[in-house]
Amino acid sequence: MDVIEHFEVEEQESLTSNFAASLKPKGFAVIGTPSVVSSPYASQRRKTSHIHEFEPQEFEEHLRRHFSNVFLFSMTDENVSTSFVKLAWYLMAICTK
Repeated sequence: MDVIEHFEVEEQESLTSNFAASLKPKGFAVIGTPSVVSSPYASQRRKTSHIHEFEPQEFEEHLRRHFSNVFLFSMTDENVSTSFVKLAWYLMAICTK
């Protein structure tokens, strides 16, 4: 959670590949990141330290390059759902090999 956005795009591929390689059979990874949709409301600290935030579809496509199964969830105002992903402030995914 809250790691991937601190890396350059090229490094994100390597990072996610390492996440997938670290999983045991039947293991899963929970990967979360702020959505770029919420960036206009972000603090200056967040804007400075978050090198690349994802759009929802981009995030899912990125994860699908490394995992067999990706279940994408959106979070807004502490509600987690599978709907309104384009308006989500935070993106979470459960990923399996």
